Amino acid sequence: MRVNDDLMVNYSYQRADSHNSSENFTFGMSGAITKIDGGEEDGEFLGLTMIPEEGRSVMYGMRAMLPAKSTVDNPIVQIVSNLDGNREVFDIEIKKINPQHASRMEMFALCSYADKVGLGTGSTFGTFQTFRIYEDTARENGLTKRVDESISAWEQFKTEKVDWMSLCKSVLDILKTINDPKVMDLINKGNRLINLYSKCLSK
Repeated sequence: MRVNDDLMVNYSYQRADSHNSSENFTFGMSGAITKIDGGEEDGEFLGLTMIPEEGRSVMYGMRAMLPAKSTVDNPIVQIVSNLDGNREVFDIEIKKINPQHASRMEMFALCSYADKVGLGTGSTFGTFQTFRIYEDTARENGLTKRVDESISAWEQFKTEKVDWMSLCKSVLDILKTINDPKVMDLINKGNRLINLYSKCLSK
């Protein structure tokens, strides 16, 4: 286990029989996402995440906001990026997110909204932090990998689609083989992620 307590806590587990995944990735903007012209609306701050650009000392920051137009029947989370001074704003319709075929941006919106309504993992750093721990653990074990180094981290964040349900279940299988009491908390949080994803798929 590796614990990195710079900006956040990060766990990494690896098993001896890890292998490179043959999973096929797809790219494209989801029907849950609408790019907004004219800037973001006033709203409630939900969360912040940073995306490192591999090979460069660059971190991209983005905010999740709950705009005034969001309702219980049609919850919407706005993602706001100011990459290189170029502001981009996206509306994410939470009920249209499919965790079995979703981008990281959609999952950031979903996790941020889940924390707001009490359906998250209960992580100190938010549900999206749990999501990232599971993704990092999957990568360490060869369950997922970058598809194309020519595609920027920001583009991958917006458009790369992954089956996060299957990925989370695979990581849970790995964690359950580790005899470490500290892992139980991460397993419990993973089960909460599965419950969140299941709620999305059952609507």
